[in-house]
Amino acid sequence: MEYNNIINEFWEAHGDPETERFVDLSMDIINEIHNALEKKGWSQKDLATAVGKSPGEISKWVSGLHNLTLKSIVKLEAALDTNLLFTETTAKEKFGHSEHKMIFVATIPNHHHHLPEYKEVGEKNPLKVVYQKAS
Repeated sequence: MEYNNIINEFWEAHGDPETERFVDLSMDIINEIHNALEKKGWSQKDLATAVGKSPGEISKWVSGLHNLTLKSIVKLEAALDTNLLFTETTAKEKFGHSEHKMIFVATIPNHHHHLPEYKEVGEKNPLKVVYQKAS
């Protein structure tokens, strides 16, 4: 049995929606932090210096096991010069007037599905690429 199936089965049997949402959102934020670090060419030590924390504290923050406060997230956003969170209102203000839609496509192993063709119209970050349906 695949690891993801074990996790999914556990959540279906024992998980509650709030905890599952907390874990998902935490991992999204951690991924954004790692992407921003890579983009800036920074290490976790560089980030620690920028936010005035110890490298050990930053390691805990980016492990995905720490409950980040909004104050901590704002410090990280300022140091990394990026947004880690978007409210629906902020997202609409920033992206709402665009003709582009963001979609996420994942490969499902051992399954062949036909997906419509899309052309790339956004930034070339492999985790965040904006596509527009091909004409």
